[in-house]
Amino acid sequence: MKLTIKNALFTLAIVVSVATIAAAQAREPLPSAGDVVTKMMQFDAQRQSELTGYTATRRYVAVNKKRHAEMLVRVECASDGGKRFTILSEEGSGSIRKHVFQKLLSEETEASHRGTRNSTRLTPANYDFQIVGQETLETGPAYVLEVSPIELNSEARLAQ
Repeated sequence: MKLTIKNALFTLAIVVSVATIAAAQAREPLPSAGDVVTKMMQFDAQRQSELTGYTATRRYVAVNKKRHAEMLVRVECASDGGKRFTILSEEGSGSIRKHVFQKLLSEETEASHRGTRNSTRLTPANYDFQIVGQETLETGPAYVLEVSPIELNSEARLAQ
């Protein structure tokens, strides 16, 4: 009987400790959006420095009510993030291939060039960040940010 009461008290002590720690963590103020974004930028810079490039094969498929098209593409991404596409095979609607797939490849190639890439990256130069909360994921705590694009005209964006 004493052993059961002792176990119950021990379990209660652990639950109270965990609840106290959780409550203390909940009361801790959230970091500023600037602090979170600075850390995010540091991790991004580290990831970029370790990127050696890659080659992959993509298969694009589009189905419309009456038309269908497929395209098999090899994408080569250089260490600087620039992408180059090679069409390996294509079939189906020429209109879909031209107006959807070709445009998609062209836009992604353009977006991968350094000047364009810098103007669309998730950085304080391009977006405003506001911290709105914190969530716990399987991998640990995560901060929730509200991200709003900074509106610049195309001339100002190109000058960056």
